[in-house]
Amino acid sequence: MPVLGALSGTTLRLWRAKSRPESSDGPAVFQPIPTSPDAWLEVRGGGGGRAAVELAEIVGAVMEAEEETTQVAAELSDATRKST
Repeated sequence: MPVLGALSGTTLRLWRAKSRPESSDGPAVFQPIPTSPDAWLEVRGGGGGRAAVELAEIVGAVMEAEEETTQVAAELSDATRKST
């Protein structure tokens, strides 16, 4: 997240919430993560509108890839245990 924020010139924070979080410390855009229910991306500093949508899509893709990697690792670990 820090690297993506630096590349986009924004500050990013990930939230888990059933509904849109509220900012208590200044203006921010909250964009839902399309691939993760109840996950929101907070974008501060120049990431309004379309940029927030695109950043949320990138974060969603990374989160999805991480979930798939975890699942494959668990399957490989299970297969290894069964074969020994």
